Amino acid sequence: MADSGRRSVIQAFGALAAMPLLSFSAAASAAVRPIRFPTGLVDLTRVLERDLADGATIRVVRRWECEFGSFGAGARVNARQIASKVEAPAALAAFARLEEQREVTGLFPVELDRNGIMVGWTDGQPDSIKGAIDRAIGAIEAAVPPAEELSSARVFLSSLGAAAASVVSQVPRDLFFPEPGERAETRPMTLPGGVPASYEVAIESAASPVSGLLEHTERRVVTHIGESRRTTLERWEIGARGS
Repeated sequence: MADSGRRSVIQAFGALAAMPLLSFSAAASAAVRPIRFPTGLVDLTRVLERDLADGATIRVVRRWECEFGSFGAGARVNARQIASKVEAPAALAAFARLEEQREVTGLFPVELDRNGIMVGWTDGQPDSIKGAIDRAIGAIEAAVPPAEELSSARVFLSSLGAAAASVVSQVPRDLFFPEPGERAETRPMTLPGGVPASYEVAIESAASPVSGLLEHTERRVVTHIGESRRTTLERWEIGARGS
């Protein structure tokens, strides 16, 4: 074999041998994210939206002023609710007033480990966006009756609406320092009478490339029945105090 051919073969084997190391290094690098806890006050906003049966929408917005203090190698987040607003149809005006006056206190204070993950949270270990979508779909499928057991599209909508609300209202353990990215999965169904239906679960998150701190994250369940469409979503955002 000519020297040039031998060199080509050696280089090829060298490249193949290095591939696992390169792949491992790339994966390890992708998994490492900066975690820098804020030193000043930040505003945390949560938006919950749900389409109603008559085409109207109910929208609840809450805002907290958050402060990160030391907690071992992690942080302790203290917060106070500073604003709440509810937009709802006139028929739900009494509910809207009560909801605006309600102060949500169950979430704070919360403790984070060195990776920015909530300590002692009960929704399992943090995982990928795909894992979160799979868990959401599993929860919906467990709550919604099989298509052959559904008596009508109305029953399907009621069951799916309740399941979607439950899924999007679960606070993720990586809320403050989420995995950036987006993903969506769609599941088709056939309702009684052959009516086509489907639901889509989507998650999208963005974080600061410098600190890893949440910029925004959104979880959404969209239901399609024939030509109709309903959405249930939760969105969290963090901004500098007063922004």
